[in-house]
Amino acid sequence: IRPGDESIIPSVTDLDLSNNLLSSWGSLATNLAAFERLSSLTLSKNFLLIEQRPAVATILPSLKTLIISSASLESEDADALMQSCPRLETCVLHGNKISDVTKLANNAPKSLRVLDLSDNEIDSWEYVSTLKTATNLENLNLSGNRLRSISTRMYEEGDWQSLSTLSLSRNPLETWEAVEALAFLPRLVSLRISGTGIGSSTNDDLRHGVIGRLEKLTILNGSDITVDDRLEAEKAYLGEVLRSENSPSNPGLSYDGRIGQLKKKYSMFSAESLPSTEAKTVSKIADQLIQVRRIRSYSAIAARSTPACRHLSHHAWIFSMVSMVFEHEYRGCASQTFMQKRTRAPNIDH
Repeated sequence: IRPGDESIIPSVTDLDLSNNLLSSWGSLATNLAAFERLSSLTLSKNFLLIEQRPAVATILPSLKTLIISSASLESEDADALMQSCPRLETCVLHGNKISDVTKLANNAPKSLRVLDLSDNEIDSWEYVSTLKTATNLENLNLSGNRLRSISTRMYEEGDWQSLSTLSLSRNPLETWEAVEALAFLPRLVSLRISGTGIGSSTNDDLRHGVIGRLEKLTILNGSDITVDDRLEAEKAYLGEVLRSENSPSNPGLSYDGRIGQLKKKYSMFSAESLPSTEAKTVSKIADQLIQVRRIRSYSAIAARSTPACRHLSHHAWIFSMVSMVFEHEYRGCASQTFMQKRTRAPNIDH
């Protein structure tokens, strides 16, 4: 703002101060108090030092969006900032050093709908579970943290009533129990959970396993879940469970109420008739092939060999058909040219 333009400060609604050398929250807060209508503030990549954390309360009463990424904020800093924004709706604290969100959750305003804590240092779901009382929280991003498991011990009826979108990608989650625990989130419909230690190395295994376990999910890793996706995933999951009932110690399977629902839904199927992930993978490959019973080559060498029965991909099939048509046309043209030459041969001597 140039000298003489101070009169516009009270009407500013969006302010981006990222990639500067701001270091003192105290002096910054004093200046921000003049922005009476400020609704969006970005302070990313500033190494802010919040000297007196309790003193920052209610300095930004109109702020709705706060973005402070890659600023080395710690847990206490995040809590103090949350207290300063009583009407905050979107808070992005990506790439900081936050490990405990207990105080942040306790001081989060009721208006908070979106919270991005990706790429921080959160290593316990017990800290995350304190956010369950954020009654209007709809979107929670925890990607790139250090979560290894998800506990349901502290869930009660009425918790997480608004959470519909959750991101858990790039966390070292270890077992399917982490996915099964998400069934306790009553409104969860969109989930990102790629780049973890759950499932095998194939995306189909992870997709079938997650969809089969979470009946309310409609979007997984950014892709819509179709009716066919759900039928295939649920039958594959139930089939694995039924085939392993003699080995209940199998760590990848669950015997909770979800299995009872699937048994009732697919009661007409036996364990042997239900598909498995491996069978589905093979069938997908088989669907890409076309069986050709006879391919007869007209070349002199191939004419002496027995026609073979081969499986060709779509591209190979098209190439073969084009080659056969080309060879047929070439042979026809060659024969016609030869006959024309023989017909005109006597005129050559003249």
